[in-house]
Formats: sequence, structure tokens, C-alpha cells
Amino acid sequence: MKQKIEVGVILRLLRKVFGSLRVKMIVPILAVTLIPLLVTTTLLITNYSALLTKTTRQDQQRIAHISASFLDQWFASKKAALVNIDDNHPELGANDLSALIPTLKAAGSSDEEVVYYGYVDSNGLLYKPDGSKKSIEDLELFKQMQQSKEAFVSDIEKKLDDKQPVVAVSHPILSEAGEFTGGLVAVLELQDVNALIKKVTYGENSYTFILSPKLNIVVHKDPERWAQPFASYSTQGKVVMFQEEVMAKHEGYINYQETNGENKSAAYAEIAEASGWRLVITASEDSLLKTIEDSKVLAWCLIGITALLVGVVAYLVANMIIGPIRNISNLMKRVARGEVSSRLHVKGNHEMSLLQRNINEMLDSIVEMMLKMKEATQQLTRSSKQLSGVAEVTTSAAHKVSESVHTVVQGSDAQYDGANQTRNAMEEMAGGIQRIAESASVVSDTTQQGLSLVNRGHQEIQSTMMQMNRLKQSMAVTASTVSTLEEKSNDIEKIVTMILEIASQTNLLSLNASIEAARAGEHGRGFAVVAQEVKKLAEQTAEASNTIRGMVADIAAATQEAAASIAKGMQEMDKGVKIAGATGTTFQSILSSIERIYQQTLEVSATSEEMSASTEQVTASMQEIVTIARDSLERLNIISLSADEQKKSIGNLSASADHLNQLSSELEVLVDKYQI
Repeated sequence: MKQKIEVGVILRLLRKVFGSLRVKMIVPILAVTLIPLLVTTTLLITNYSALLTKTTRQDQQRIAHISASFLDQWFASKKAALVNIDDNHPELGANDLSALIPTLKAAGSSDEEVVYYGYVDSNGLLYKPDGSKKSIEDLELFKQMQQSKEAFVSDIEKKLDDKQPVVAVSHPILSEAGEFTGGLVAVLELQDVNALIKKVTYGENSYTFILSPKLNIVVHKDPERWAQPFASYSTQGKVVMFQEEVMAKHEGYINYQETNGENKSAAYAEIAEASGWRLVITASEDSLLKTIEDSKVLAWCLIGITALLVGVVAYLVANMIIGPIRNISNLMKRVARGEVSSRLHVKGNHEMSLLQRNINEMLDSIVEMMLKMKEATQQLTRSSKQLSGVAEVTTSAAHKVSESVHTVVQGSDAQYDGANQTRNAMEEMAGGIQRIAESASVVSDTTQQGLSLVNRGHQEIQSTMMQMNRLKQSMAVTASTVSTLEEKSNDIEKIVTMILEIASQTNLLSLNASIEAARAGEHGRGFAVVAQEVKKLAEQTAEASNTIRGMVADIAAATQEAAASIAKGMQEMDKGVKIAGATGTTFQSILSSIERIYQQTLEVSATSEEMSASTEQVTASMQEIVTIARDSLERLNIISLSADEQKKSIGNLSASADHLNQLSSELEVLVDKYQI
């Protein structure tokens, strides 16, 4: 939250600063002056940097080429010395050892840069000036000497000297047939080679070293790296770059990075007389580009000084322009406070003085206008007060008129409502009377229909009573029949009981017959069969008798229920006959009453028709009264609206008068604020 507040404060401050007219004038001046200067300086620095970089590389390559050429001459002199020994001493080809040693000593004493001169025979045996011998048959130097037809410089050899690694300038000795017969070698110390390039530099932190074709360091500013593989002190990428660039080309320029991350630039050149050696001058890119960076710093310093000077000039120019504007602003502030007597000091005839003169004239016009406005304001105040008084009186009168009109309108409205209600009541009454007449007519018709129905009902009741009497007689006959049936059922029950007893006796007799037949044996077998059949017949008779007894019992029960029902029905029938007789009497009374109602209904219908005609006349008269009341009410409403509008207009007039009075007072206060 605090951070947001600080950002808001900073933004407001920036808007305030850049919203200033002084800043708006200074910024364009600085932009017009500095932007071309920045663009020009940037282009010049860029072009100068590119040119200086190109020149630096060319100079570095030229020094490398000159240094390589110097070493070429040095090695060429060593080769020439060997050729001279070969030419001036033919005894070397004859392997005359007695003359060989003095010759080698004499050659070594004449050249202090050579460790010693030696002779190699065709078998690879090296003869030194001190008379010692050493086999170099397995050295690359001897193999190359056998194959080469010309003098050459060997790679680093560590077995030619017992103290230190050396390089050798070799010259093969050939027979007239061109066959190898031996050779001369000039053994050189690495420090002598290093002494030749030690002072070869380009810029600060630069140094020179030499690489052999096998990418061994011949000499270096660091003696510990002499005769060491280049890969031991380089990254794999650097080794590949030197193989593909430095050793593959005669001369050139490369950029690479050391193992410590330092960026370096190197110019290289081939030492042709040294069988493909490469002389490399390397330097830090920072030291090479130091001049460029110094130039950039100087240029930016000049730009800063120029910007400062331009800013000062722009500030002075802005103040020259802002000063009169500030005076005008201060004058306008005083005028806003009411001090219109102050004037600007006009000096000169330029645009700003013309503006100041016009402002003074404007203030004179404002003073004159304020005097006239003050008089008009005083007059307006007096008039508005008079208008307010008149408006108050008119408002009071209009209010009373409006109240009176509203009272009349309310009375007329009540009168109209009463007339309207009376008319509606009369219409409802006429409708009711009409409905009564219609209902009376309907009742008359209905009564007549009811009279016919009552007569018919009376006749039907008489017929019903006759039918009920006949039904009563039939039920009496039925009751007698049921009673007879009940008696017969009892007789059947007795007969069935007798049959069952006979069947039981027959069954007993058949059993006795079977026993006797069994006693008779063979003679009683036929009698046993008859007894058996009699037994079956007795059993069937018993079963049939039981079935009949059950049926007779059911019939007896049903007969008893029917008899009870018939008895109860006859009792109800007696009651029905009595009720039907009473109903006939009642129908006779109803018939007499309906005849009287019919006569009265006819009288009511005639009277209702007369009342309906009279009510319609009264309703027509009330309709005319309602129409007149409605017209009066509409006119009174129009008058009331006009009175209200007049009251409102007078109220608005009064409010306008009050507002005008207030405005005139405020205007008078504003005019009095200015000190004329």
C-alpha cells in the first residue's frame, strides 16, 4: 500500500514537472540539439570503431608477417651456412673423420647462435665437435633427412641435446647419383629462437609464440610451455580452431577464448623456411579495443557537456520567454482577487509587449464594464424587490381564487356523482321492475303448469292407491300360498325321515342276510349277492334321502324367510296406503293454494308493467340531469385547471422574482469585490 502511494506521488510530481511551460520549452530545444548530435556521434563512433578494428587487425597481421619473414631470413642464413660447409669441405662426403671434427669446431666457433654443428652418416650416427658420437637412427630428424633433398628445420627434438630440447637445421649430403650419404645439422637452442620474437608485441598484454606443424609449442612467453603440446594449455575448441585455421592457412586472423574465459585475438603467419612453423601474435581484445572504448567514453563525455551547455542555454531562453508570461499570470491572479487597478509594464515593440499592451487595454475595458454593471445591478435589485412585492400580493389572490374554484368543483363533482348514482339507481330499479314483471309472468305460467301437474299428480296418487290395494290382496294370497308351502315342506320332512328309517332297517336286514348266507356256505352264495345289492340300494336310498332332506330344509328356511318378508311387506303396504291417502289430501290442499297464487301472480304482473313504464320516464329525466351536471363539472374543471396554472405561474413569477433578487444581490457582491 505504501509503495502504491509513493508511486502515485512520483507520478503526480512528474505530471507537474512536465506540465510546466518552462519544461515544455526546454525539452524541444534539447531534443532539436541533442538528437542530431547523438545520431552523428553514434554513426561516427560506429564507423570509427569498425575502421579502427580493421586497422588494428591489419597492423597485427603485418607485424606477424614481418616477424615471420625475419625468422625466415634467420633460418635461411642457418641453411646457407650448412650449404657453405658442404660446398667448401668435400671431405664430408668421403666420411673423412680426421678432417670432420676440426671443420665442425670451426663452424661452431664462427656462429654463437648455434649450440654445435654435427655430422650424420648414412647409418644415422651423429658426430659432434667434441668427438662424441650418438645414434639418431630412430629420430624423425634422420628419417626426414633421408627423404628430403633440401635443407629443412626439424620439429622439437629432445634427444639431440642431453640438457634441453632443441631444434635442428638439417642439410642432407647427396652423392652424384642423388643418393643420401650423410648430412649436416646445426643444433639451435629454443631460447635463441625466443630471443628473436621476445620483443615482438602489439599493444598491452600481447605476446608472441611459435607452433610446430605437429601443434607443439616451440617457444612461448612462459618458458614452462616450451616444447609442450599445445593441447595441454588449450580447450578442445581452441585446439580444433588452430588446426583448422592457423595450421591450414599461411596467414590470417582469429578470435578465440582462453580457458579462463578471456577473449583474445591472434594474427598468425607461416615461417616458410621452418617447414610450416606458425608465428602467432596474440593479445587481449580488451587491450586492442581500449582505444575504441576510450574514444567512446570521450565522445559521450562531450555529448554530456554539450547537453549541459544546451540545457543551460535553453533554461535561460525559457526564462526570457517565461518571465513576461509569469508577470501576466501574477496580474491575472490579482485580477481574480478583485485588484483590477494593476497594470503591466510595457517595454519594447515585440510580440510579448503587444500582448501586455492588449491585456492592459482589456483591463481598462473591464473596469468600465464593471462600473456600468454596478449601476445596472443596483437598479436590478430595486426592481426585483418591487416585483417580489407584487408577486406576493398576486400569489395570495390567486391562492384564494384557486381555493374557491376547487370548492365549487368539489360541490359540482358531488352533485354529478349524486345525479349519476340516482340515474343508475333508477336504471337498476327499472330493470328490477322489468325483471319482476317478467318473473311474475314466468311465475304465472309456471303456476299454471304446476296446477296441471298437481292435478295429474292427484290422479296418479289415486291410481297408486288402487294399485297398492290390489298389490295388498296379491300379497295376502301369496302369504297364504307360502304358508301352505311351509306346511307341505314339513310333511315332506316327515316322509324323508320315514324313508331314512326304512333304509336303515333295510341295511340292517341286508347285513343279517349276509351273515346267514355266510353260514349257509355254498348254498347261500346267491342269497349273499342279493343281500349285497339290497345293502347298496339301502345306502343309495339313505344318501338320496339325506340330499332331499337338505333341499327340503333349504326350501323350508327360504319359505320361512319369504313368509316373514311378505308379512313385513304387508305391514309396509298398509303404511304406504295410509301415506298415499294423506298425500292425496295434501295434493288437494296444494291444488287450492296454487290456484290462489296464480290469481295473485296475474295481478302482480299487471302492476309491474305499469311501474316499469313510469320508471323509464324517470330514468330519461335523470339522464338529462346527469348530462347537464357532467357539462357543468367539465367547465368547472377547466376553470380549476386555469386557476391552478395561474396560481403556478404566479408562484413561478414570485420564485423568479426572489431568484432575481438573490442574483442581483450576489452580482452586487461580486461587483463590490473588485476594487475599481
